Amino acid sequence: MKIKFSVLVLFFVFNSNAQKIGDKIEVLWNGSYFPATVKNVNEKEKKWFIGYDTYADTWDEWITADRIKSAYKIGDKIEVDWNASWYEAKIIDIKDQKYKISYVGYDSNWDEWVDLKRMRRPKK
Repeated sequence: MKIKFSVLVLFFVFNSNAQKIGDKIEVLWNGSYFPATVKNVNEKEKKWFIGYDTYADTWDEWITADRIKSAYKIGDKIEVDWNASWYEAKIIDIKDQKYKISYVGYDSNWDEWVDLKRMRRPKK
């Protein structure tokens, strides 16, 4: 029973993070999260080969699910890069690895779809 439960848990963890080639994710490295792109998937070993979006290919590496940040969800407060400045925003919709955001203090005319490259968790 214990073995079956462990296999089920591992299966769930891998499938709940079932990133596909081309998906944008955030990867933990040295205590911080960095935007990255999935370049390859090894389902048997439950690993993803990623490339960091703002670093050379020499930094590409295989990672496991424990280094992939949980996905953002609707209602999360974030910061968005707009014209080289960071603005407070809230996620109001998610579709195809894109996040529709609403800037805090601005009307809905400023709402837009962004990807992980322009997003970060709020600095505390």
